[in-house]
Amino acid sequence: MDTAQANNILIITASGNDSIYLDTLQQYPACYNLNNIITVGAQDTVAETSSTPYTHSDFSNYSPQFVDIIAPGKNITSTVPNNAMDKKTGTSMAAPAVAAAAINLKYLGVNNYSQIKNCIFSHAILQSNMANQVDSGRILNWGTGCIPITIFSSVQYLQSNATILTNAKIHFSSGNVISLSPGFEVKLGAEFKATMNGCINGN
Repeated sequence: MDTAQANNILIITASGNDSIYLDTLQQYPACYNLNNIITVGAQDTVAETSSTPYTHSDFSNYSPQFVDIIAPGKNITSTVPNNAMDKKTGTSMAAPAVAAAAINLKYLGVNNYSQIKNCIFSHAILQSNMANQVDSGRILNWGTGCIPITIFSSVQYLQSNATILTNAKIHFSSGNVISLSPGFEVKLGAEFKATMNGCINGN
């Protein structure tokens, strides 16, 4: 684990499925105190009519100290033997969702594990009623790969289906040219150098 950190490798691990409070009964690798680990718990299906739509899965190990974020982990479509698909439940279903977000960020040019980790955390949904189960009540912002533009220090490519989100929370999408501020514009599919603070959503 230390070697992975020394080589800029981010480890994403499941918190476990025993309904355990990890502060009192630690399990590993979920509870290793290393900066390059993201420990992922599970959430249930979203209840769209609720004022707090996300619920912590009752089987998921929990701790605001050791569990960094939660992600969908109940009735997740997964591959099974004999070239088949099935619904599976567990924190091992939730961890790959966070891994997918990390891979998207890597693809978009974020290479340092701490930047990837901070990016996932800073754009997470925060739900205060789960702050005793997961750090800051943090929930993976499902379906987004949002990264600060200022991470880019060299010319990059913007995918043709990308969306720009500015600090003013204004979405700009479609069209060949997007103007964000005086002297700054992005041509879709063309090279650009990012100099302002905002986000790129690779949806």
